[in-house]
Amino acid sequence: MRRRRLLGSFAGLCTALTAGCLEITGPDSAETAPSETATTTGPTTTESATDATATEGSPDTDALTAAATVLQSSAVDSPPRVGVGVTNTADGEVRLSGGATVPFSSYWAEDGPLVALPDDREYVRGPSIPNEKTDGCWRADSNVRREDIGLTDVVPAGESVSTRFTLLTAVDADGCAVGDEFTFENQLSVDAEHWSTGYGVDVELTVARSEAGDVSSASATLRTTE
Repeated sequence: MRRRRLLGSFAGLCTALTAGCLEITGPDSAETAPSETATTTGPTTTESATDATATEGSPDTDALTAAATVLQSSAVDSPPRVGVGVTNTADGEVRLSGGATVPFSSYWAEDGPLVALPDDREYVRGPSIPNEKTDGCWRADSNVRREDIGLTDVVPAGESVSTRFTLLTAVDADGCAVGDEFTFENQLSVDAEHWSTGYGVDVELTVARSEAGDVSSASATLRTTE
């Protein structure tokens, strides 16, 4: 069974006016692997981190794979949804350390006004899921705010940890975040008790949306950074 450990917490929620904090307009739960029933029209892709071959006591940089899934493609009756997960393919348990929703805590697209609102809202505040479109979009009604916090999940061998998201156009966007690909980037620290040192990985989530706002595909890549 996975165990979550709180790393750090600071008073207040993150806003653009607080050092070390971000809000919805700036580029930037943990659950088990996505399990809700969904129509997945886009492909699910997986990529592993491939650096040096691990030796006894050295970090296994092939220990993880990342995958993304379209949980709800259509944007007709409700906002589309995606999930991104990381699987431990090592022989023993690993510790994944990140932000408010391990393994993926990036809520603002790097290249457009798209917001990924996590299902796990324990340390994330802000918009509710809209019941109707605003100006033709499934639009957030406020900024996403997150507590300045770091969590660690202990993931046994062969098991996964994931975060599920609802996709919304940012509250102050001029138009709708549709008809393009949008990328979210997230950093994780990876460690294990039997390793001499840990290392970092970048997890990247890419979502493709049609002009109607439907999600045609979602993919995740993972690369070692140190």
